[in-house]
Amino acid sequence: MDIDVYLLEHKRTANSAPHQWLKGLILETLRGRAFNCEV
Repeated sequence: MDIDVYLLEHKRTANSAPHQWLKGLILETLRGRAFNCEV
């Protein structure tokens, strides 16, 4: 499954470590839980 996530990015922050961490966390969460019906 391919998930596209669009974050509002500014030239200065798009490559910052915190921004990359947040983007990775969001993608990992969506891939792992988006279609998991178990609670």
